[in-house]
Amino acid sequence: MTAHPPGGHDPQSDSAGPQDRRRFLGRVGLVAGAAWVTPVVLSATAGPAMASGTACPSSLTLTGSAQLLPNGTFPLTNAGCPSGGANYTVNGSCLTSNSVTYVWKEAGPVTLAAPLPVNRNGCAGTNFSLGTGTYSIPTGTTVCSLFVRADTIISTPLSGSLQLPSGFQIVGLASSTALLRSTDAAFALPVGPLVSGRKYNYNGSETTDRADVSSDRRTFTWRFANASAIDEIRVFVAQQSSATCPP
Repeated sequence: MTAHPPGGHDPQSDSAGPQDRRRFLGRVGLVAGAAWVTPVVLSATAGPAMASGTACPSSLTLTGSAQLLPNGTFPLTNAGCPSGGANYTVNGSCLTSNSVTYVWKEAGPVTLAAPLPVNRNGCAGTNFSLGTGTYSIPTGTTVCSLFVRADTIISTPLSGSLQLPSGFQIVGLASSTALLRSTDAAFALPVGPLVSGRKYNYNGSETTDRADVSSDRRTFTWRFANASAIDEIRVFVAQQSSATCPP
């Protein structure tokens, strides 16, 4: 996606009138950190129906630019952030940062009652493109979701990784704007007033962004080429199973 001046109009927005691309969560509070949130049950026709399932990972190991947002609910403000747009803060830390990719825990555990479309399955891979691809997580899979977000003021790359604890694996990635939006209702945190009809205002990753999934499917590594355009990924994880990936 093309970077836009701070405070400028985001052409990905489907709302009428100007929409600041940095308003992602500017009108709401954010729940993040150790707690996982179970979403409401949806009808199978409206989206993947969910039911309580197995446990989500209790911890994450982050490297590079990755930083886990703290536990609790915080109002977002732009106090103390650098100039260059509505750079909202959580507990004093700017969601917009030239050096940090923010990670937080979302919904789960929930069991899919219909296949869940994603851009990438959880199979091992090296240097693959984000923001593209068509896969699905099978019906009956019990998943938890993580959200990864980078938004810099200057034009700069950011890279980082997250590692799941033993016993868990990555089962899918949603990284295009379309699939981030379609998984919003079921997986995004219930954070308050809707933004353009959604809980978050999304801007997915681009095909120039690259990523890896480790051979044991526990580590996801990202390399955002230009994080000033906003890069976002929803990572779906599940308990480790004996299911194998296609050759």
